[in-house]
Amino acid sequence: MNTPFAANELACRAALAALDDEDHVADAVETARWAREYIREELDAPTVESAGNFVLADVGDAERVAEAAQERGVILRDCTSFGLPEHVRISTGTREQTREAVARVNDALADLGLGVRA
Repeated sequence: MNTPFAANELACRAALAALDDEDHVADAVETARWAREYIREELDAPTVESAGNFVLADVGDAERVAEAAQERGVILRDCTSFGLPEHVRISTGTREQTREAVARVNDALADLGLGVRA
């Protein structure tokens, strides 16, 4: 049995190979840094400082927001199972993916009457 967000063996092998490419690692770190900052500044919900490839956001109702975001094509991690029913985890992506995801999540927050600018 595995969690829905677990990496399979092929993904783990690819990740190990990618770690040998220093330019790739540097680009990935910079992209994640940019995306974290973009999410923090542009998301219509407060976020928790992060140093990883994701941001934790206080959206008020994780289950409702995750469902609404998924209807818009964005998969968020509902953090209720971690004891954080008001938070979702948003993974970083490319600049284009991050911009699009934030716009769609903001639309979901507005439609639900949640978020700081709703």
